[in-house]
Amino acid sequence: MAADPTTMALDDLPPEMFDNIFDFLIDDKASLHACTLVSKCWYELSRRHKFAIVKVTGRNNRFEGFFSFCYTQPDVVTHIRELIFVGGGERMVDWGVRPFVFQYEDFIYILPSLKSLRKLTFRGVQILGDVGLQDAFVATRAPLACLDVLEFRLGDVHAGPHFLMVLSSLLSVMSVGTLKISGQMHRRGFDVGARSLVSPCRLALLEVDFLGEHVGFFERILAPGTRPPVQSHWR
Repeated sequence: MAADPTTMALDDLPPEMFDNIFDFLIDDKASLHACTLVSKCWYELSRRHKFAIVKVTGRNNRFEGFFSFCYTQPDVVTHIRELIFVGGGERMVDWGVRPFVFQYEDFIYILPSLKSLRKLTFRGVQILGDVGLQDAFVATRAPLACLDVLEFRLGDVHAGPHFLMVLSSLLSVMSVGTLKISGQMHRRGFDVGARSLVSPCRLALLEVDFLGEHVGFFERILAPGTRPPVQSHWR
């Protein structure tokens, strides 16, 4: 049987059509991976969709492994649009929990390579390390990332003074549209003086739990002139 003269080769289809197909498959990793194997053309077109959403858990040193991957595959990580870090910990013999280690300085150094990143979520992550590194980056006057959403789901992580330092550091090196925070927070020991004021590059909206102490606290730590509208909600 003769081939239909109106048929088109896959490589002749417009890239926009492939983009629409791959967008529908973004949550179906198996199908999206299969698309990368069809042809070289499909591999190149689908790769940025395949790595659009990345979730990294702390088990088996995966935080460290992800940071190493970013160093060795910078062309791949430029496709990441949403990045989710999931914390937790290792259950010990005495029923205690040793939290998975997330080194802040390792993250801050790979941040410039995440050029397409628009949403960053920390879910139950205890962030450790030197949070003073932002001073070197702030001197460049250019944000390391431009996020639509920065979200902290504290979960079992009880945020204290160190969390405020991490938050201040991230907001000083990134441009953030919406900041979302939920979970428990320990205000005891917080220094709400001039040194702890958070001065975000661009913050249009702050979403917090519907708790008066959360709303009032964040209104106090944001530097004058940088306080966005606050949207509180029930959890």
